[in-house]
Amino acid sequence: MHESAHAVAAYLFGVRLGELSVVEDQDSHGKSRAFWPPLDRQISEAHQESRFSGFVSEPTRRRVEQWIMWCVVGDLVAIQVLGVEDYEPVSDQLKLSISKWTYDKVQAAASEFSKGSWKERGVRYSGDDNLGALNIAVAVSGSPDEGTAYFWWLRQRALNLVQEPVVWSAIEALARELLVRSSLPGEAAEQVLDERHRLRKRT
Repeated sequence: MHESAHAVAAYLFGVRLGELSVVEDQDSHGKSRAFWPPLDRQISEAHQESRFSGFVSEPTRRRVEQWIMWCVVGDLVAIQVLGVEDYEPVSDQLKLSISKWTYDKVQAAASEFSKGSWKERGVRYSGDDNLGALNIAVAVSGSPDEGTAYFWWLRQRALNLVQEPVVWSAIEALARELLVRSSLPGEAAEQVLDERHRLRKRT
């Protein structure tokens, strides 16, 4: 359900879906592609504003928050289904399962992230959903403490989103399709969601 959760979140945020797959390869246990518009320029502007306690523009803030929530929903859903003891992806930064992240642990990572370039970290952690999300949360915040609070708040918002009955039902439906077919083109995944569920877009 990890990949279907990413797909449903992207769909809710008005982002066109790419291929979904639960076929394992050397890099991952599956994939969920979505055609997000480039964010580098907006993140750079937000990073500059946040350094001087400025306010990030509303369109940029909204898109950044949607992207962070999209990143974290996969593991949150897997934890809900499998239980925290059964789901143990390991981060090379935190050396523990995302299910065991605590506010203090995230704060420690945020402090480390604040010392370098968010673009360099973006390349390094491109395969880690949660550290990628934390990296951007820190980049658009004025301090590691602010970035930690921002990330933690958006993680809770993502959890609230997937726990909505209609959203959870959509995630399950897409997961069932993936179990049967192993992979789905984006158009087919969108058709499943269009036809079977009344999902309110959160654009």
